[in-house]
Amino acid sequence: MGGNRLNILFASIFMLALAIWGVSFILTLRDTRAQFAIVGVVLALFCLLSIKPKYALDFKLLLFVVLGYFVAGRGFAYLSPKPPFYIGEIFFLTASVGVILRTNLNLVAIVKINKLNLFIIIACVYALLRLLLVDFPSYKMMALRDSAMIYYSFIALSCSVIFQEQKYQKVFIKILPYLIGLGFISYAFVKKVVILSGAERLVAFIYRPHVDVAIPVTVALAMGGFYFLGNKKKGLGMLSLLAAMYPIATDKTAFAFCFILTCVAVSIWGRMREILVAGLVAGVIGILVSGILFSANDAAGSALMETDIAGTAVAVSSGDKATTTGWRLAWWEIVYRDTYAQSPMFGLGLGSDITSNFMREYMNVSVPEKHFFSLTRYPHCILFTVFGRLGFVGLFFFLLYSFFFLKFCKSYSRVFIASKKKELVDVMLVGFVLAGFFNAMVQSTYENPYAGIPHWICLGVMMARYSRAKEQQNSKFKEQSQQLNMKAES
Repeated sequence: MGGNRLNILFASIFMLALAIWGVSFILTLRDTRAQFAIVGVVLALFCLLSIKPKYALDFKLLLFVVLGYFVAGRGFAYLSPKPPFYIGEIFFLTASVGVILRTNLNLVAIVKINKLNLFIIIACVYALLRLLLVDFPSYKMMALRDSAMIYYSFIALSCSVIFQEQKYQKVFIKILPYLIGLGFISYAFVKKVVILSGAERLVAFIYRPHVDVAIPVTVALAMGGFYFLGNKKKGLGMLSLLAAMYPIATDKTAFAFCFILTCVAVSIWGRMREILVAGLVAGVIGILVSGILFSANDAAGSALMETDIAGTAVAVSSGDKATTTGWRLAWWEIVYRDTYAQSPMFGLGLGSDITSNFMREYMNVSVPEKHFFSLTRYPHCILFTVFGRLGFVGLFFFLLYSFFFLKFCKSYSRVFIASKKKELVDVMLVGFVLAGFFNAMVQSTYENPYAGIPHWICLGVMMARYSRAKEQQNSKFKEQSQQLNMKAES
């Protein structure tokens, strides 16, 4: 379909959604700050949608949500006058309509872009059937809320279709490094200033940068630093790496966990030797500095022992459960025990309670039913979330998807990063997506919108770029074959 027709259809759908949102906003006037924030978001969105008429609305909305999640995190994600009508759901619906309009639901063409799209389609169909027939009648809106970890994946499929158009790819790959930089600055520095100034409560309704999006952003920034070092831009490379090392070394252990695994994967698959060299040097220097500080200064040694990384090491070595690692292990054990006892094959269901037993047994807190669903609903590991909700059947499917996902990342790295003509955006994309996947094992990526939606968007971009590269490779091969045949005939 032409761009103008797409825009007209998108505009009609968007205006209808905005009208519903506006009515619910008027009916739920409460917090003045939240009201102004919602109005501000709507105005900013209108400004964005009014520029560059040649670009489809779903693409411009995509840029808007990525910027919002990177910079404002959870506050932006859950800003709504009437839950569950959030910006992520608006984008999901808009992107889904875009797929229908662009492809007429030609599933063969969609799967041809990348085989991961087949997994996404199967997962979404299974989740929809299970939601309608089993879980929604039992758990109502909580079942719909938990199903987001599955239906958000459709955004990757949508983006793999959107970015078949080269003009959208060109815009996105130009601005992604800047979005990564803004996201990092927002979490690592601006957030700290807000906390120190005491203004956190005043802006928390819209500005709450979250660790689950900061981790892949930070790892992507570090990958960019390695890229600059390999391209003789040592100043920019060292600046990026030093900045990224600050949260990696001082924040949650998940930063270091995701950084190390991503470095190993990219250095092997993408043949970036600079990662291994720089990582080895940084590791040696870090160990020496830590040892000197620990032995020479009691205060510095105490500060080192209070870091999350040190706490994790102590918990793993001693079995201490009075740490974040300790309660994670206890929660995982309880989820496995309860699910295996009640419904091991198909799980407890989307919307089911996999939290209160942990709160009661480990935290010694009895949670009233009316307050239960305001608590964290995910055990900080996607494997146990999937097993608890969907059982061994869901877990098997997710592990199968993970295998093909990692295989795709390997192939993408071999094509785009191992090449002498590698680009910054490809190194950052692989770093961001892999870090998000590894983060899901110890935090939460797929279960929440502010980490999940950017992850799926970047994966969709990768699928589109990879399919384009393969098409060009095949066309060159055909041309070479034809030339050889012509020479042979002559």
